[in-house]
This record gives sequence, structure tokens and C-alpha cells, in this order.
Amino acid sequence: MKAKRVILPMLAILAVLAGESRADGSDIQIVALFENKAILMIDGDRRVMSVGDSTAEGITLTKVGPDQITIKTARGEEVIALGVMSMPRHPRSKKRLVLYADDMGFFHTSGKINGRPVRFLVDTGANTVAMNSALARRLGIDYRKNGTFGLASTAGGTKPMYSIRLKTVEIGGMRLDNIDAGVLEGPDPDTPLLGMSALQHVEMQRSGNRMELKER
Repeated sequence: MKAKRVILPMLAILAVLAGESRADGSDIQIVALFENKAILMIDGDRRVMSVGDSTAEGITLTKVGPDQITIKTARGEEVIALGVMSMPRHPRSKKRLVLYADDMGFFHTSGKINGRPVRFLVDTGANTVAMNSALARRLGIDYRKNGTFGLASTAGGTKPMYSIRLKTVEIGGMRLDNIDAGVLEGPDPDTPLLGMSALQHVEMQRSGNRMELKER
């Protein structure tokens, strides 16, 4: 039986500003973080908040970490990372994720694989979601037992890969079920790729350095 081949361009990890959909009515972005204190932009207004402070919009700052905050609203708790703008959406509107590229044109976003948090590199040139074997093990994926062995053509040459199916992939509040993925033996890709096996399930628009993903 011939080994299966897929195309997986390998890209480097680069920081980027990302956007995520929220269900309440406020735009929130972190300006700076300090011990138990944060400077935030809320609906365009600069606010200095300490842990325990609440706003007139009903937003309470509950925790400040080195690169993220936790807030509490009427809908529950939410974690917002540094470099991420949390944006409102109408309750009946489609969920959407707005991303902005870095100087090299790459897009990153926070997400989840099988309910576990990861940081994705959006790669429209990859035909599948892809990760290295170390990340797969950390996520509890037994790819050797449950996967199908094959080969992947990458920028670094042909490499062994196990084809698997993920229960869920989550980005920007959008949940995608039963997504095909590949696990490559070794350290590459050093950040998981959000490839077309997931992106084909959302509407995708790009204009310059802005990319918008919207649920179908």
C-alpha cells in the first residue's frame, strides 16, 4: 500500500494581533498589565482597573496574569490575552474571528483542540490541521494507535505523519467537529497549523493584513 502524502508548508512562530467574538456589548483590549492591575481599552475608553473592580457595563476584573486577564460578566468568566481584542456580537449574529497579520503576513489565533488550549498558526496552504508529536502527546492524542501512517511533503522534505480525526477544533467561539488532522513525528511544525480541513468549515475573507473567519 502506498503511503499517503499531504502538503504541509512549515511556517515559523510569529506574534500577531487577533480578534475574537464575545456575546456581551463591549470591546475590550489590554493596554498594559501590572501586579493585580490592568490598563484596558473598553469601548474606546482607557480604564485603569484593579482586581475586584467593576465597570458600569458590568465587567469585573477577577484576575491578572503575566500575559492575560480574567473578567466576569453576566454571562460568566472569560480570559482575554495580551494582544487580543475581544469584540461584541449580536446574540443572533454569526460568530466571527477577526485576525491581523504581522509584518511578514502571518496570522495567529488562540483556540482549542479537543477542549485543550493551543495557539494556532493559520495556514491556508496546509490541506489539514497539523501538529508535532510532542503536542499530540500533551493533548492526550494516541496518534500511533488511532492514526493511519503516511508521508507528508513539507518545506523540510518528506516526513512521516499519522492521519487522525480530532473530535473538536475551536476558534473564536466557533466549534468544528470531526476535523481531519495530521501528527508529524519530530519537532515540526513548532506551532500547530490551522489548515484547510478546519478552515473549509468557515467563511473566510482576507483584505490586506486583515482576515475574517465567520461561522457558516
